[in-house]
Amino acid sequence: ETFIYAYMATGDSLYLDIVKKTADYLTHTLYDGNGGFYLAQITCIELSDNGSYYTWTEDEIKKELLLKDFALFKDYYEIRKIPRDILENINLNVLHISDEAESLPAKYSLSKENLLKNLSVSVNTLKMVRDSKKAPPIDTAVFSGYTALTASSLIKLYRVTNKPELLALIKKSLNRLKNNFSLNSNRISLYLDTSL
Repeated sequence: ETFIYAYMATGDSLYLDIVKKTADYLTHTLYDGNGGFYLAQITCIELSDNGSYYTWTEDEIKKELLLKDFALFKDYYEIRKIPRDILENINLNVLHISDEAESLPAKYSLSKENLLKNLSVSVNTLKMVRDSKKAPPIDTAVFSGYTALTASSLIKLYRVTNKPELLALIKKSLNRLKNNFSLNSNRISLYLDTSL
C-alpha cells in the first residue's frame, strides 16, 4: 500500500510499476483461484538451497542479456561479482534498485520512461529463464487476515488502474471472506488446500 500512496502523491510511475509487479505475483502465484491468497512461497527448493530461484550470479545475467542491456541492468540493480547479499553463497545477487538509479537516464542518454522500458525487457528475459527452473513450493494455507489485507491493497490498486479483471478478482476475494471466514459462518480463519 505504501507504494500505491507514493504513486498517488508523486505521480512517479516507478511506484506504480512496483505495485503492478507485486500484484501480478500475488494474483498469479499466491492466488488460490477461489478468492483466497496463499500465505507464502518458500524461498528454498531444498534444504541445501539458499534462494537460488530468486537470485542471480553476474555471469548468469551476462549470459542472458545483450551487452548493452547488461550494462544498464548491472548499474540499475547493483549487480556485482561478489555482492555479499547472501553470506552462504557470496556470488548470488538479490536484485534491488541502486541508490544511483536516478542518475542513470543521463548516463545512458535515455528518458526515464525508455530506461524503465529497457529494464522491463531485461527483467522479462530473466523471468523466462527463472520460470524454466523448478519453483519453490507454496505454503497452501489461506488465512482470512492475509486475504483481507491483499484484497484491501488490490482495491487501492483498482482505484488507480480501473482494470475490470482486478475488480472481478476483488469481488471473488470479498465473497470468499464473507462466506468462508466471517464470524457468522462458524468457520475457522484458516483454510488449508490439501489438493495441491
